[in-house]
Amino acid sequence: FREVHEARAHFGQTPVQEVGIFYGSRSRDWVGRGPPFAFLAGFLGAHKAMVYEHLPWGVLHEESLSLKELRRFRVVILAKTGFVSP
Repeated sequence: FREVHEARAHFGQTPVQEVGIFYGSRSRDWVGRGPPFAFLAGFLGAHKAMVYEHLPWGVLHEESLSLKELRRFRVVILAKTGFVSP
């Protein structure tokens, strides 16, 4: 573990995330009332696209979303989102 200990100063940094994928429980509860995968397909598809293109991304949770957190992202994806609170 010598190499890990030597690199410890490089851990714990703020991640660089350019794309935020929005996930809201109200949309999940309303839009996802049908087949469960119908709602998740949009979220998972956006996730897959970010991974395939090597784009740094993060999840925006509706329950803890703030304007400060939203401004960290250059792009926000609202995949299969039925509701967005003010």
